[in-house]
Amino acid sequence: MRKLILSITSIALFGLLAILGCNSRGGGGTGPGDDQLFKIHGIFVRDVNSTGTKDKTSFQLKRSDTLFNLATLTIDTFTIDTVADTTYYYRQSRPDFLRPGQSHSINLVYAPNSLNFTDSLLMPDSFSFIVTNPPNHQNTGAQLVNIEWTGSANAGGYLVFCSHDSALIDTSFFVTTGTTAAEIPADAFRIGGNPVSGLYNIFIVAYRGGLFPYTGMPFNLPSNYTPTDTTYSSIVSGRVGAAFICKLDTVRVPPP
Repeated sequence: MRKLILSITSIALFGLLAILGCNSRGGGGTGPGDDQLFKIHGIFVRDVNSTGTKDKTSFQLKRSDTLFNLATLTIDTFTIDTVADTTYYYRQSRPDFLRPGQSHSINLVYAPNSLNFTDSLLMPDSFSFIVTNPPNHQNTGAQLVNIEWTGSANAGGYLVFCSHDSALIDTSFFVTTGTTAAEIPADAFRIGGNPVSGLYNIFIVAYRGGLFPYTGMPFNLPSNYTPTDTTYSSIVSGRVGAAFICKLDTVRVPPP
């Protein structure tokens, strides 16, 4: 009888251990080996203006919705480190590691979570634009302004941004790919219907995959801009974009 009791006890104990073992990963464990979901958001940027003639790469990584900086991020052959005391992966240098019009590879590795994400993205190619009206760049009555550009290969769309030199007013809007002309509305140069004098910088940004804020960004994104994420794998989602910022042009509204 004693042997039978021991056998029943042993069976119960083994059954409990089996249940615990089966739920060791599914029970919400937080160890470094758990397959938690990652989100990656980032952008490559080539800016040819004198104040930003640099290549920039800015990425943010989250694991289970928490900022995370232990992964190794590589763009082509360049390792992108996190900025000191932050969780942002950021690299800025002279224009030597991003090639407009060409593809760049992305690799994100964190072995404890079995993260080994690889993707590639085409950079928009170089292009230029001009203000066609007013021809002398003097917007005397704060009228609309016409602009034209040469087009950028690989661009998924364009952002037009017009800003006052003292940050009193700015306007930004998107233009679809295949379009190489736009009108900046008269309201971009007015407050309350009244012209605001001063110099206005006009940027055109060719982008692919989406736009994201980054350090030193010379333009603002429209307030209603809400790009969607892409599911790359069972544990990685997010958005990776690239942008080429062409040489800016200006329009002046003279004092009344």
